[in-house]
Amino acid sequence: MMTANKPGDEQETEKIQSHYTEQGLPLGEKYHNLYCSAVTNPGLFFMVRWETYNDLQDLMDQMNDFVSMQGLCLDEESVEIGDKVVCQFTKDNRWYRAEVIAHNGRGTYNMFFVDYGEREWHSIDHLKTLPKQFEDFPFQALECSLAHIDPASM
Repeated sequence: MMTANKPGDEQETEKIQSHYTEQGLPLGEKYHNLYCSAVTNPGLFFMVRWETYNDLQDLMDQMNDFVSMQGLCLDEESVEIGDKVVCQFTKDNRWYRAEVIAHNGRGTYNMFFVDYGEREWHSIDHLKTLPKQFEDFPFQALECSLAHIDPASM
């Protein structure tokens, strides 16, 4: 699941970062096994820990089954920046946990997919209420950047 979206401004990134907590290494381990879930540029990409991958996939499958059978629709008046919702991802039409990070005032919302790091703009009909039973699992997208890397000059 990779999308080339423009990186947000610093305030937007700070809002997203405020919902994450630093996670240490498992006892006795020297590193995390990770996989890259989204890349914007070398200064902004997202990783997910392998040790939580199966749990995340199970959660996504359960959530998609649940959301597909329920209404859970939202209206524009009830959606605010910072809300955690379920949003339908464009590439596979599956539902994922997401945070509303911007609104263009014309019914379209910039969504940050909290478990993978993707960003997409969506209309209200692609957003649903996040069911309570899917709120507790920690967000999985780990924001990363490469140190000492400068953009190539053209």
